[in-house]
Amino acid sequence: MKLPAAILTLLIASAVPVAAQNSFPPPKPGAATMPPAGLIMPPPLVIAPPAPAGAQASLPAQMPFPDLPSVPLDSDRDAQGIAQETARTRGAQGRILWVDATANLERCNSAQDIHDLVVQAKNTGFNVIVVDVKPVIGYTTYPSKIAPKLADWKGARLPGDFDPLAVFVREGHAAGLQVCANLAVFSEGHKYFGKGPGYDDPSLQTVLYEATRSVKAPVPFSPSLTIADIPNALPADPDAVAVYTDAAALKRSLPGALVTITDQTGKIMAQVDGAVLPSVSLYVPSQGAILVAQGKSADSLRATTRIGDYLAFATAPRFVPIAGDSNQKVALFVNPNDPAVQQRELDLVQEVVANYAVDGVVFDDRLRFAGINADFSLVSMQQFEQYVGRPIKWPDDIFHYNAFPNQDIVKGPYYQAWRVWRALTIRNWLAKARAIVKFYRPHATLSVYAGSWYGEYGDLGENWAAVDYAGAFDFNSPDWRQTGFASLLDWITTGCYYPTATISEGAASGSVGATVEAAGQLSNKAVDDQTWVYAGIYLEQFSNKNDNFAKALQAAAASTQGVMIFDVSQVTDSKLWPVLAQAFSKPAQAPHEIAGLIDTVRARHASASAPSSSGAEPAGKAGTGL
Repeated sequence: MKLPAAILTLLIASAVPVAAQNSFPPPKPGAATMPPAGLIMPPPLVIAPPAPAGAQASLPAQMPFPDLPSVPLDSDRDAQGIAQETARTRGAQGRILWVDATANLERCNSAQDIHDLVVQAKNTGFNVIVVDVKPVIGYTTYPSKIAPKLADWKGARLPGDFDPLAVFVREGHAAGLQVCANLAVFSEGHKYFGKGPGYDDPSLQTVLYEATRSVKAPVPFSPSLTIADIPNALPADPDAVAVYTDAAALKRSLPGALVTITDQTGKIMAQVDGAVLPSVSLYVPSQGAILVAQGKSADSLRATTRIGDYLAFATAPRFVPIAGDSNQKVALFVNPNDPAVQQRELDLVQEVVANYAVDGVVFDDRLRFAGINADFSLVSMQQFEQYVGRPIKWPDDIFHYNAFPNQDIVKGPYYQAWRVWRALTIRNWLAKARAIVKFYRPHATLSVYAGSWYGEYGDLGENWAAVDYAGAFDFNSPDWRQTGFASLLDWITTGCYYPTATISEGAASGSVGATVEAAGQLSNKAVDDQTWVYAGIYLEQFSNKNDNFAKALQAAAASTQGVMIFDVSQVTDSKLWPVLAQAFSKPAQAPHEIAGLIDTVRARHASASAPSSSGAEPAGKAGTGL
């Protein structure tokens, strides 16, 4: 149907804005429409066509190791930071080989063995060797006047008159390599072997705050039943009640046992005879638990409880030296708050730098407390009360354990002060150690190994970040930030110990953060240009996986200023020397070897971070993403 001319005109007018009607007269038929004077049209957005299905996306042209296969990298975030930019511009790259003391005792118990190892490291392309001289057991590999000398380990022997550190320094320097000595400070014993100075002198041991938990039926005069300390395992005491938070761990038949499922309030949701466990499907309610009672405990609960009843849970504090704590593994930690402990560890540092021409000192991941529940000795209580300026209710004003298992601790009013104070203890001890190192060896470096999982260090009392790192962690308050010690270091290596190399791979598997590349990025960001960062790779995760190891090398060196390989025993056992030689085919100097370079980086960072007079974002900061 043909519309009347008047109606057609009305429809056209209503579809065009009034301003447009007034500005643009209708074009003449056949004439080109011209834009108004001064109008500049934006250029069109151009997007390359997506790769055909099944084809690989193009990879970055520049890889840290050009002779290894390329991998897809998160190039923008990998490039953030002035330290990263500076190291790349200078072509500097840390290549650190870690020599663990106990794992390599038979490889390092003669001068010829050490010579051969150093030559291989040099020929492979490493520029730094870290020699472990005081492992967690607390014994030294060099002749010490403070600690016993390590004599043997799992059948391997170290001759009493042989000094591996002296040989490493001599051979390393002859080969043009830096040699740094690692000390596991604040660990003075190995729990699996029950040996070490901390066993010889128990007063050195850190004191842990643990909970003694119990449960009883809602029946008058029913006995309190002890709950085992270690979850998801049957206790040695047959009358203790085991707590399981992982239903999959309960599969085998337990004749005579009573299995009770409770919710977070203690209400009994179900009860099962232990004999039928293999044939039933168990579950753990949210924040609930599965209780497994045997012996007298099973008899008691079977006689006094039924589904729907509420169990009564209780807890009492228990303070125990670490040697008697079954929850703590491997390292026998000592108390970093104890002045005698602090001096012992400083004396060991002094002994090394005064007697050996080392190029640096490294402190591994025992430069911390054993956990949030350490140290709760009388010494620490007195010092902490002095710090906060008043007597406190010990330990509840810091935290107490929830009576019900599988629930978070209950934080007290001084919980954050506790975390800050312990981090301050570690920071101040490190500053003293630095002064000793620089006094005896002005050009020697001070370094730390720490885990890249920074979010866990609030509970461990070790703040290896920069003082201006404002990451979104619950412990990262302004007071906590002031304990950051990155600027006290000449370099840090963080354990980016994940079997997945790149963020791209992690995204495909749904775990972006648990990758070497993401861990390196976090480490680099937390340190914030205050020292050099070298991503650590744990070779046990790449045994017989050369291709995956090559990817991890690319990711580590792309996201930080170098790599640390842990450890030489696994390089040899997993036959990874050829991969490393291929990666390191082009020689490189470690950035920390370049005198004054980190000072330049810090100065540029400070300038870029300084507030401008206009109130605008600091110059240079926008490009760093930090």
